Amino acid sequence: QVSTQPLLDFATTSQKIEYAFYKVCYAIVPNFQVMFLSDALTQGHLIPVQYVLTTLLYGVLYISAALALAVLLFQTREVG
Repeated sequence: QVSTQPLLDFATTSQKIEYAFYKVCYAIVPNFQVMFLSDALTQGHLIPVQYVLTTLLYGVLYISAALALAVLLFQTREVG
């Protein structure tokens, strides 16, 4: 028989903290895999316009966040 109980129920407290840390890191680090469309293109699949627009929005938001962080970090510094 296969257990239907989630594995997190069997984890110790330190393992749960580690899992939470990894989930936060996964949420922060960008997922560029959504922009990798060569498999679909080489196999002749059509890429929906909605997917392209969603990916474009993801890219724009990531670039905006990176630029905002750069402005915050270098706002009081004299560069150049």
